[in-house]
Amino acid sequence: MGAAVRATAFQELIAGKYRVEGEIGHGAMGVVLAATHVDLDQRVAIKLIHAHAADDPESLARFLQEARAAAKIHSEHVARVIDVGTLDDGRSYIVMEHLEGCDLAEVLQTDSPLPVPVAVSYALEVCEGLAAAHAAGVVHRDLKPANIFLARQADVSFTLKVLDFGVSKILRGSDAPLEPQAAVTHTGQIFGSPAYMSPEQLRSSGRVDARADIWALGVVLYQMLAGELPFGKGSMADLMAAIVRDPPASLRLSRPEVPEALEEAVLRCLAKAPEDRYRSVADLALALQPFGPEGAATRVERIGRLLEPQSRRRADRRPTPLTPSFLARAPEPASSAPTGTLSSGEAAQKLVQPPPEPSSREGDELRSSRRTERRRVHLALGGAFLLALALLVVMTVLRAPRPVALDARVVPPATSVVIPVPAALVGGTASAPAEAARAEVTMTVTSAPPGTKVYLGETLVGEAPGEMRFARGSDKITLRLVADGHVPAEMAIVPDIDRVIAVELKRLPAPSTRPKTTVPKDLEPF
Repeated sequence: MGAAVRATAFQELIAGKYRVEGEIGHGAMGVVLAATHVDLDQRVAIKLIHAHAADDPESLARFLQEARAAAKIHSEHVARVIDVGTLDDGRSYIVMEHLEGCDLAEVLQTDSPLPVPVAVSYALEVCEGLAAAHAAGVVHRDLKPANIFLARQADVSFTLKVLDFGVSKILRGSDAPLEPQAAVTHTGQIFGSPAYMSPEQLRSSGRVDARADIWALGVVLYQMLAGELPFGKGSMADLMAAIVRDPPASLRLSRPEVPEALEEAVLRCLAKAPEDRYRSVADLALALQPFGPEGAATRVERIGRLLEPQSRRRADRRPTPLTPSFLARAPEPASSAPTGTLSSGEAAQKLVQPPPEPSSREGDELRSSRRTERRRVHLALGGAFLLALALLVVMTVLRAPRPVALDARVVPPATSVVIPVPAALVGGTASAPAEAARAEVTMTVTSAPPGTKVYLGETLVGEAPGEMRFARGSDKITLRLVADGHVPAEMAIVPDIDRVIAVELKRLPAPSTRPKTTVPKDLEPF
């Protein structure tokens, strides 16, 4: 935002085309603003890096990594990046599609644990977003409920979208796992949320592949089903030790109605060794399909196509009919093989062509005996054919994928399952702000330098960067911002809506080192 976003300047533009309307959210590295593209009349969300983070090369690299990673992914289940740029003051911004709704963390605060088909439906949508990312060579590395957004659609439905690829890892090529590019994190530092990080990511965040995302999704699915995390509840050190060392808590012990096969799928996601997990999210989606709602099979098929190599997509995958070899082969014509040898065709003819029949009575008896023998052969061949056909049917049945047996206590069949709209997405529910909260507005102040003190009159109300709350009203209030070594500033604000205030305090001039000029006493006036 820079100079374009001030307390009273919400009608001014970012980059000459985005009119800022208010704040959506904020974090340690940046703030997310609601805006409108003035020429296209299109609502967007703008993520703007804080001034202090823009001066840190690593923070800036992670910020831009999000734009690069998201731009490589084309999926309705990943938030779309529209534009990137840099303001005059050097701060970078990312323009994304504007989403309305709430994240999964908010849903779990009010609706946890979720019904089995609902949790599986959510997991399958996340699988589809991850499949598109992995196909583009991007590993998310920070998948958690706060980064899974339930975006409200024009109708009453909603779509899950994977957000925040700021600590993602871009692989060389499109087939993971491959040799990684240089990571944007320093050795020994952990970026991400430890509760959702795999053991190998805790040891070295740069040496992970797509199976780290499968681990994280396993944790999220466990949390949706059990209403709690699978590992330790103590300190951060205890949590990280449990992830590396201990098995997860029993899912069915806390949620007995979860089918055993579904628990096995979750536990496979949480295998300590990456090679013991599902090889891809397509394999995971296939294991989850029997427990999902109507339409799960279609989604699983799409996920499989996303991760299928191009060479196999073009191949004809129609099954070849299995036919007994003795029915498939016709007698071959006689060849011009040298005398004394038989071609394969001649050999076949020799086997089926009877020799000349004698005309004597003995020959009649011999012919009758031969006819009886041929009938026996035909019966034997017929029996062999029926036996082969029966074996073929048995083999086909055995090779067909078996549906996982559902626990009798699970909800009704998938065709009758309706995914409800979460309470957090419905107005007037428990997730709506309380009356007391609506009587206040939030001012988010970002500033340089950090640590700027904000006063209302003589009262210290907070430090920037940070949030301050004020009583909602239509009368202006005056905030005073003070920082050591900088010129204090004042600004008048109407506390009628939530606002984002970006302030750049000017530095005080350095004290002069020139000697002070003195006036001789005899020249001073009487």
